[in-house]
Amino acid sequence: MTPRQRKTTDVPRGRFTVYSKRARGCLAAMENALLLRHWDTAGLNAVHCAISATDALTIFFAGVRSMGESHQDTVEDPLPQECGGLPGGRV
Repeated sequence: MTPRQRKTTDVPRGRFTVYSKRARGCLAAMENALLLRHWDTAGLNAVHCAISATDALTIFFAGVRSMGESHQDTVEDPLPQECGGLPGGRV
């Protein structure tokens, strides 16, 4: 089976702060929604937090971010492949 080609775009590494700030904002919104027992809102913000945090990491380490068509494409596994793998050589 041929590996699926990832859709990415080049991003200047200094822009990781934009995505990091977005992830922190989504995290804060998620925490507030949990306190108010707004489960759907908390879940949506959790997903967007994960996507923005993943974008921040891949931009910081590899200078790219996902351009996938689904949320799963973004959070699936771009960090190991784009950033040289996991500690200990695992992928």
